[in-house]
Amino acid sequence: MKKLLLPLLAFLLAFCGCKSPINDKAGFDSIDENMEFRKMGELEVGIIGISSSGFAKMDTTEAYGFMDSVLRKGINYIDLCGADTSTLNNVAFALKGRRNQMLIQGPIGSCWKDSKHSRTRETKDCQADLEQLLARLGTGYLNVGMLEGIDSKADWQKIMKNSSYVKYLKQLKEEGKIKRLGLVCSDVDAAYEAVQSGLIEVLEIQVDFSKDLLMSDFGDDDSTNIEDFLVTPDTNRIKLYEYCKEHKIAIIAAPYEKEKAEISFVTLLRMQYMLFALTRPGVISILSDASDMNSLFKDLHYLSISDANEEKDYTYQLWRLRADETTADNPEKEATK
Repeated sequence: MKKLLLPLLAFLLAFCGCKSPINDKAGFDSIDENMEFRKMGELEVGIIGISSSGFAKMDTTEAYGFMDSVLRKGINYIDLCGADTSTLNNVAFALKGRRNQMLIQGPIGSCWKDSKHSRTRETKDCQADLEQLLARLGTGYLNVGMLEGIDSKADWQKIMKNSSYVKYLKQLKEEGKIKRLGLVCSDVDAAYEAVQSGLIEVLEIQVDFSKDLLMSDFGDDDSTNIEDFLVTPDTNRIKLYEYCKEHKIAIIAAPYEKEKAEISFVTLLRMQYMLFALTRPGVISILSDASDMNSLFKDLHYLSISDANEEKDYTYQLWRLRADETTADNPEKEATK
């Protein structure tokens, strides 16, 4: 009987007894030492995070193995916003016994009901949804509680006018149910007003190459008129980045779901898009939407190549575009080469 019980006890201890703190690498035989970490207050966040979408179609065994690879590679930030019940169950199982190795960004005031993603600003409903989420995850808190569905300044202003809801958000922090309050937002003006309120500490937005290009991305000796590349430069977006950087509001770049980013006038390879996103002021991490080991390793390839590599350097695409335009305008010049 002892021969049967001892291996079983060892398995249970190994599975459930992990109490390693965040970023503690001692629990792994090998970990990707290339991972870079950036500050979110006192926390260190890997520059590549993970969205929960990849766990949606896995079974629990696959989810646990995938999470194991994610943690071994130094990824320590996961986004659960928009995750359905099945996905949350997979993530919860995959993190069992190692919750403290992953920073969790989860929703406040949004949930799945009757297979539909719904939003609520009613304090009672929000509280019930959050308690259900925490119970499912087997944790007492979220590292970042994210407000979703803020698509205009009017949406944000409705929240600020709802004094009981604002009080509830502050109460969540006081009670330790969320460590930071964040915002998922697609509207720049709304995001800017929100971060100026003093409530928001983390912002998730979609980086847009055609609107976010900065003059500082190019050297002083560049003779090309860089403004020619800017199709729809958005100074409000630049202002938002700079404000977040100055006030230490962490920006999480939302994942881009394609191998190539077809943005306006130029096509960026995935590695180039990642570099661009991670060089925006205030951005500390970009979320990967990897759904299997192969796609995960493709994104992690970013860590092993130089920023100057053509596979990663997005400015190369612009110079090549400019060269192609010059050749088209001066065919005789190309003929003399």
